[in-house]
Amino acid sequence: MLTCRLFHKIDNDDSRNLSRAELHALIIGINFEEIDFDKNDAVDKIMDDFDTSGNDTVEEDEFVAGMKIWLHEAKQKVEASGAYSNKFVNDYHARTREDHDQLVDRSDEAVESVENPGWCIAKAVGYLLLGATICAAFADPLVDAVHNFSNATHIPSFFVSFIGLPLATNSSEAVSAIIFASRKKQRTCSLTFSEVYGGVTMNNTLCLGVFLALIYFRELTWDFSSEVLVILLVCVIMGLFTSFRTSFPLWTCLVAYLLYPLTLAVVYVLDFVFGWS
Repeated sequence: MLTCRLFHKIDNDDSRNLSRAELHALIIGINFEEIDFDKNDAVDKIMDDFDTSGNDTVEEDEFVAGMKIWLHEAKQKVEASGAYSNKFVNDYHARTREDHDQLVDRSDEAVESVENPGWCIAKAVGYLLLGATICAAFADPLVDAVHNFSNATHIPSFFVSFIGLPLATNSSEAVSAIIFASRKKQRTCSLTFSEVYGGVTMNNTLCLGVFLALIYFRELTWDFSSEVLVILLVCVIMGLFTSFRTSFPLWTCLVAYLLYPLTLAVVYVLDFVFGWS
């Protein structure tokens, strides 16, 4: 038993009892460092709690019983304060995992360095121009395909254009975002937000700009004022919402999700009730 072994360790003269001098030596040997207290008062406190026989010494059975009482009282105080509760331990392990993930992420960032930034920028611009060219080349065939599909299935072109196509074209981004976010690491979450912002920029800025340029230069009729208005409103709302926050609780995703059906409803009302189209 550890308590008995401790008793015999303190009992230097093997008298099977602890004197005041031995208790005083024990307190000095513990070395409480910055805690300033009277060691003689500490010895008196131990004697009051442990010496139940009143002979000014602490026998082995008294020492064992006194230690049990002290440990029980200390355990109750700790449990009452919650210092070592399950929540405390879980939070501690969670913080440890976060610190570990941050160290791993920093090491990954240190390894991943751009060797030729100029070439990367030129390559990115080239891909953007290639994408714009593809959009310009396939814009008319896509519109014809949507129109023909709408006529064949008797589904309004509005629902095909603004429900079916977005779900089909953005499904890969949604799946990859969920996969990255499920890892619950700071770097992967940052990549997820970057991918979402990139998708928003490409869909609502670059593609819209290309189509507006096509309409302007080819002098086409524009019948999508309500759709453009809704896109601008969503971009402004989400831009302001994300500009003033550095963390995003779970409820913030509900705001983003609700914007989609709300925008569809607004477009429907503007087109079919107020006759914008």
